[in-house]
Amino acid sequence: RISSQMIARMNKDGKIEKFPKPVIHGQPEGYTSHFRDPKVFEKNSQLYAILGAQNENEMGRLLLYRSQDVVDWHFEGEIKTNLTQFGYMWECPEYFRLGNKDVILMCPQGVEAEGDKYRNIYQSGY
Repeated sequence: RISSQMIARMNKDGKIEKFPKPVIHGQPEGYTSHFRDPKVFEKNSQLYAILGAQNENEMGRLLLYRSQDVVDWHFEGEIKTNLTQFGYMWECPEYFRLGNKDVILMCPQGVEAEGDKYRNIYQSGY
């Protein structure tokens, strides 16, 4: 399986145009096909996309892409966190500003329970 990211644009009349080719075709080297859920946002006149991913060691990660025009995307790298082993896949990333802070959320899959901590099946908000 090859994971790809597609786009569509809506014109001012509400008509949707789907682009025929992926704007990001396949995951970067070192990551599995668990590569999805782009969160696109603008910051400092640049477009960015954060994608949920799994690395080849089966650990969840977030990847950052950058674009000038929403069509040509460039892989910037992995978003560094202090989380080493925290689930086998991170999905559904979210980014927003809260006051003067940047906030990133994601939903990790496969986090082991520690007593009552992380006991819920569907983790979110780390």
